[in-house]
Amino acid sequence: MGFAAFETSPRALGQDEPEGFVCLIADMDSGALLGAEIIGGDAGELIHLLSLAPDRAPALAWLARGTWNHPTRAEEILNATETLAAKWHLEDRVFGGPACG
Repeated sequence: MGFAAFETSPRALGQDEPEGFVCLIADMDSGALLGAEIIGGDAGELIHLLSLAPDRAPALAWLARGTWNHPTRAEEILNATETLAAKWHLEDRVFGGPACG
């Protein structure tokens, strides 16, 4: 599981809405994105970004290589991806593999 809380997001803090988070769930063997949960401000628009990934297997690599504006709540998707990769030692699969499979 990769997790990023809005309580540390400059955008969420600037909007005085630090409640919420991004949570990504992946297969720890393959690195495939299995699901996600986004709670908080703009969650309905943010979850749509995850549907743009090509398919489950290269989705984390696609997210890791994306261009994320700062400060935005959307960049917390990248932070959750980084957390997940570090926690499960998937850095090579997520940051070293092909971006779009």
